[in-house]
Amino acid sequence: MFCSLAAIGGLLAIYLFIAGESLAIWKDIGIIKLLFCSDWQPAGNPPQYGFFSMIVSTLWSSLGSIFIAAPLGVCCGIFLSEYAPAAISAVIRTVLYILQEFRRWFTVF
Repeated sequence: MFCSLAAIGGLLAIYLFIAGESLAIWKDIGIIKLLFCSDWQPAGNPPQYGFFSMIVSTLWSSLGSIFIAAPLGVCCGIFLSEYAPAAISAVIRTVLYILQEFRRWFTVF
């Protein structure tokens, strides 16, 4: 119980420190301009901070990976369940189960 509370307290302290240090820019620029401006020139005169291009590029890369990974995963699943020989299917499924456990282990920590 103590370790859990210490971890939560540490994370809260980090959050408060970051929020306190960035409060000046939130007051100076404002949330709307910060989120929807696409210029990012922190060394400019005056400095400009805009997250919009970063948000859009993150969404584009996520959508692109979904459009590639989803059909590929479905096709691989169909191949393994319907067309692959039993020996190959057993080996590939074992590897996939091991990779799945790695993913679970890393999401816990």
